[in-house]
Amino acid sequence: MKVLEVKNVGPIRHAKVDFGDLTILVGPQASGKSVFLQLLKLALDRSHIMVRMREAGLNFDFNLTDLFLGPGLRTSGDPAEGHVFADGMPVETDKAEVVESLGWERVFYIPANRSMCYTREGWIRSFSDFNASDPFTVRDFSEEVRSLLELGYRRHTTVFPVAEQPLLVQKRVSEVIFAGFQIAIDRTTPRNPRSLALL
Repeated sequence: MKVLEVKNVGPIRHAKVDFGDLTILVGPQASGKSVFLQLLKLALDRSHIMVRMREAGLNFDFNLTDLFLGPGLRTSGDPAEGHVFADGMPVETDKAEVVESLGWERVFYIPANRSMCYTREGWIRSFSDFNASDPFTVRDFSEEVRSLLELGYRRHTTVFPVAEQPLLVQKRVSEVIFAGFQIAIDRTTPRNPRSLALL
């Protein structure tokens, strides 16, 4: 995709972005940058989104924009005037349909409000743990992280760094994200060891 255009969705009245090798969105808070990026994911990963929604038992009778963004960001004004175009072609946002293939994800969206992903016990929430009004991208990100951590949890106490990770990856992630700390499974509680600790 080279161009994404959005009209009358959430706070966005009209936005058109021609993507280059590196594209940076800049704007005030609540101006629609995150909504625009979520719609980019919708345009590129529609099949994956539909399958994930179906697996979670979401009601496909609702407007897709409501299911995906949450009802608080429904199309502004007349729903018929809200449009998303990928390379000049309309992206279907009025209805969700059942698809059979999960397909490959092309966009890995890391939400700004990822603090919503944690349970009170310190573990990561599953997709179905969220309310239907929570944005798809938050629910999907949380499910992906939870799945990855639970796979690692079966084999390791330490979540990061893990021996199988290439050393260069470990080094860069440690420097940029964790500042040399280690993240491990906290096994000090008798009920359920699945919570994260920074060491």
